[in-house]
Amino acid sequence: MDVLVVSSEIMLYLHIIPGFTHICTLFVGEYRFMTLEDLRLEAHLSVAALSRKAGVDMKTVKRAIDGEPVQKVKAVAIVDALSKELERPLKLEDIEGIHYAY
Repeated sequence: MDVLVVSSEIMLYLHIIPGFTHICTLFVGEYRFMTLEDLRLEAHLSVAALSRKAGVDMKTVKRAIDGEPVQKVKAVAIVDALSKELERPLKLEDIEGIHYAY
């Protein structure tokens, strides 16, 4: 279930999954996307566990988290692994600070 709460100063987007609520805060005129690190922590995954689930080297995951460029196919694999773990769709363009090269 999705809920949008709006006031004159702040909008809250609540994505409710049974047993878990994800809150994304939107300030009027500004939106803060989540980073890979935010998502990794939300999924309760270590860097090593995320790299295993994504099928990429741990150094690649660390580089992606640090905002360094990684191959697009590897960035997609990391995001797909997080999407599966968090049981919600995620796209590269929804993640702040992720840089990839074709």
